[in-house]
Amino acid sequence: MMVVELDSLTVRYPGAARPALHDLSLRVGGGERVLLLGPSGCGKSTLLAVLLGLIPHSLHAEVSGVARVFGDSTATPAERAGRVAAVFQDPDSQICMLTVEDEVAFALENLAVPPQEMDARIDEALAQVGLGETSDRAVGRDSPTERSNARAAPATRRRRVDRLSGGEKQRLALAAALAMRPQLLLLDEPCSNLDAGGVSQLAAALRSLAARPAERTVIIVEHRLDAILDTLTRVIVLDRAGSLCFDGEPHRVFSDHARELETMGVWVPAAYRRKPGATVATSAAWRTGATPLSLQSEDAAVSRRRTEARHAAAAAARQFGENRPASPHGERAAAATRPHRADHPLLEMRGVGFEYTPGVPVLDGIDLEMHAAESLALLGPNGSGKTTLAKLACGLLRPTRGSVNVGGRPPHRIPARELPGMLGYVFQNPEHQFVRDTVRDEVAFTLKRQPIDDAERERRIAETLRRLSLTGFEDRNPFSLSHGQKRRLSAATMLVADAPLIAFDEPTFGQDWGHLLELEEMLAALSEDGVALLIITHDLALAERIADRTLHLPGADS
Repeated sequence: MMVVELDSLTVRYPGAARPALHDLSLRVGGGERVLLLGPSGCGKSTLLAVLLGLIPHSLHAEVSGVARVFGDSTATPAERAGRVAAVFQDPDSQICMLTVEDEVAFALENLAVPPQEMDARIDEALAQVGLGETSDRAVGRDSPTERSNARAAPATRRRRVDRLSGGEKQRLALAAALAMRPQLLLLDEPCSNLDAGGVSQLAAALRSLAARPAERTVIIVEHRLDAILDTLTRVIVLDRAGSLCFDGEPHRVFSDHARELETMGVWVPAAYRRKPGATVATSAAWRTGATPLSLQSEDAAVSRRRTEARHAAAAAARQFGENRPASPHGERAAAATRPHRADHPLLEMRGVGFEYTPGVPVLDGIDLEMHAAESLALLGPNGSGKTTLAKLACGLLRPTRGSVNVGGRPPHRIPARELPGMLGYVFQNPEHQFVRDTVRDEVAFTLKRQPIDDAERERRIAETLRRLSLTGFEDRNPFSLSHGQKRRLSAATMLVADAPLIAFDEPTFGQDWGHLLELEEMLAALSEDGVALLIITHDLALAERIADRTLHLPGADS
C-alpha cells in the first residue's frame, strides 16, 4: 500500500523569493521508517505540513502538483486525524490542555476511543516516552520490577503542563501522538529537546513500531542520528532548492554520499563521517566523546581539547564557505575587547533556590560564579532546572531563596533601558521572543533604547544579520522562516546589543551541520571577545568543544 505519493509537488510561501519545495516526486510505502534530511530551509517541515494537511488548508501557500496521503489529495487535517499524527518542533504549539493526562486523553476523545480503553492507552503512551517511569520513582516505587509493572503514577498524570520542562513537553507531545496509534507518524526534530534518556526512549519506541511494520509508517526529521539509525529503512535528502537529492537505504546513502552531504551542511552519523586527516571538519575534535560533568572541571587536557576544537570549528566553517557568507569574524568591526577580570565575577549566585510550587524546589543551594570571557555549559536531564537557572541568571525569574547579582546588581533592579546592554537570553523556542513583523525590525527592536546614533544602529544590524546568515531575509516575517533560521534570528536579537552575558537555551536546536559550524565559530569568537556564555545543551560534544566549565544538574530522580 502506498501511504505517500508526491508528483511534481511545488510549494511557495507568500512573498518568498523561491519555493520551499520544488518539483518533488517520491513514494513512501506502508511500514517504511524514513529519515528526511536536508539543510536548514530546504522544506522539510513544509513537507510534513503538506502530509498532515496543514498546507493548504490551515497555512497559506501556493501549491502545485499533487500530494496524496492514503490515496487522498484533498483531505483536511481533521479528516486525516486518527490515520496521521505529528509531533512538531515546538511542543508548545500543539499542547492545549492543562494536565499531562488531559493532553493525552484529548486526542483520544476526539477519536471517540471508548473510556474503558482510553485509560490503558494513556498509561502505555506515557510509559513509552519515559514520563510514567520518572514519576513512579518520584512517588517511591524504587524496585525496577515495581516500576516496570506499575501504571503511570496518578501524580504524574495530574502534573500541570506549564510546569514541565521543554524536554518533558516534547515527550508529552510524542505520547499524545503514539496514543492515537496512527498509520502515518510524522516527527519533526523529536530529539531536539530530549536528554540522553529521552533519546533512548524514542529509539525504543521506534523499534517497537518496527516490530509491526505493516501497521505504522514513520517519517522523521532529525539530526541526532546515531541513536535512531538502526530503526530506519530509508533516507530521503532534499537539497537547498527543496528538490529531491538522494533517496535510498541508509547505509548506501551515507556511505556513497557522505562527502556531498557534509558539503551541503547536512548531518551525517558519526560512523560515516570522513576519517581524520581527510579534512579538518572530521578531525577528532568533531567526534562525540566524553565531557567532564563536574562544576569547574578545567584542566590542561580539557583546555587543549577545547582550543583544538575551536580551531577545527573555524576551519570547518571556512571549508563550508561555498554555501555561506565569508567568515563572520574575519572582518569584525574594531572594538575594545572586554577585559577578563578574574577578581570581580560578572555573574554571582549565592545559595540560590527556586520553587514554582511552594514546597517543591526546582533548584536548591546553587552557588555559582562566572567571569567575563568564560563559557559554562549547563547539563542535566529534562526537568532538572537548567532553563530555570538560566532565567534566574538573566533576571527573568527572581530566586525564592538566596541572591543573584550581575555586575554587582540584582538583575531585576537593573533599569529596563540598561538591560539589553547587560544581559541577553536566547530562548529554547525562538518564537517566544519575536515581537515585530520583519526580520530587520526584530533585530532593530533590541537597540530601541540604546544610546547610539542611526549610523551605528544600521551598522550593527547589517553586521549581525550577516554574521547569522540572514542577509536577504530582512523583509521576511520572522514566523515565516524555517526553524533553523528562526533560531539564528533569535540569537541575532541578543547579539546585536553587545551584552557581556548571554544565555543560550539549546542553541543547536534545528540547525543543520553547516550552520552548526557557523554557530560554534560565533560562540567561540564571542568568548574570545570577553562575552560570558551560559549554554544549556544536551549535546555533550558541543559542551566539550565550546565550554570552559560544565555544571551538571542531576534532577530529582538521580
